[in-house]
Amino acid sequence: MQKELDKNNIGIVLLAYNRPSHLQRLLISLQNSGIKKVSIYLDSPNNKLSIFNQKEILRMLNAAKFWLKFRIIKHKKHLGISKSIKHALDTEFKKYKKIILLEDDCVPFRGFFEFMSKSLNKFEYNNKIMSVCGYQLPFINKKTKTIKNFFFKRFLPWGWGTWRNRWTMYNESLSNIKKEISKRKNIYFPAEIKKYLKNPRLLNNEADVWSINWASLHYLTNSFCIYPNISLIRNIGFDGSGVHCNYSNAFTVNNYEKYFVKIVIKNKIVENKQLEKNIEEYLMKHFSNTFKLTK
Repeated sequence: MQKELDKNNIGIVLLAYNRPSHLQRLLISLQNSGIKKVSIYLDSPNNKLSIFNQKEILRMLNAAKFWLKFRIIKHKKHLGISKSIKHALDTEFKKYKKIILLEDDCVPFRGFFEFMSKSLNKFEYNNKIMSVCGYQLPFINKKTKTIKNFFFKRFLPWGWGTWRNRWTMYNESLSNIKKEISKRKNIYFPAEIKKYLKNPRLLNNEADVWSINWASLHYLTNSFCIYPNISLIRNIGFDGSGVHCNYSNAFTVNNYEKYFVKIVIKNKIVENKQLEKNIEEYLMKHFSNTFKLTK
């Protein structure tokens, strides 16, 4: 798998902070997937527990040197997730044309990197596609022999990838995004994003949030995300350990990797509006209960 990624100039970026047990599960998945080269961004600790956990993370990474080639970028001051992701992507896109980004609580199943690589390659020059997402909601998951791709506008940030020229469109100011939306009356936006656009802390950039900005861009540009028809990521961050999430089992998916035998990426973009509506309803019901706006 690593040769295929190198051949197509695809970089893998990991973001870590203070959860060594989560990172360990991610590293095991990388090794099983044949991934041998990554860039790791480690945010600066801002409390005693984080300092202790980062010592364990560094020890763990040192033990992985025999099979994994990596460089660690340690921030000198605490940035938080939003600035960490922007810094990581801005930096890595100086080297790579395409990037797959994994936070430490996103554990790939078999087929994730093949799905991402094929999608990033196939749609590299199609600007109607803004992102490739590896996670799929539980109510869509089912046993299948063939992994196929869906097209939705709704972005989910759990194991995803994009291209250098798309990322240049990222806007850090949610307030400016809201102004742009107000100029274009006929643009459809999901209900829960509209709800976030009314939150003064978000609009004033006082909350450590980035994905709403990126998700909004898909609607503003009438562009799509590519998703698999089964989840290729298990998000283990809803165990109460995360900075931004409470405990929830609403996003727990089954592992169907043993059933599929091939991956087929369709070229034709067909938007399933009913399924997108079902996704919106599911997120409205569950996501707001798990999303914490931290200072």
